[in-house]
Amino acid sequence: MKKVKKILAATEKHIGGGNYVKSPLPSEFVDQISPFIMLDHFGPTQVTSKKPFYVPPHPHKGFEPVTLLFKGEVLHHDSLGNVGNLKAGDVQWMTAGKGVIHSEGVPADFF
Repeated sequence: MKKVKKILAATEKHIGGGNYVKSPLPSEFVDQISPFIMLDHFGPTQVTSKKPFYVPPHPHKGFEPVTLLFKGEVLHHDSLGNVGNLKAGDVQWMTAGKGVIHSEGVPADFF
């Protein structure tokens, strides 16, 4: 049985629109991991019309962003013309390849 070497707390990262995610990976404290692994966690948080969830357009390049939605809804747009409305239990796998710009937020009819 292997032993846990260390436990690290996730750092908080601003993602736009007053929203933050907790990011355990990548981390300056872990030097034995590929730079292509990124893990962000959003929530739990109360999303309202006064405090909506929206991540402005941002780029990804050279890796495969995967979104797993536990609860709620997320509307995804990207620079390739893809639009998708993810609901609780959905998984989205996006191939960023040479580069894609995307944004995420709640659908207009969410509230």
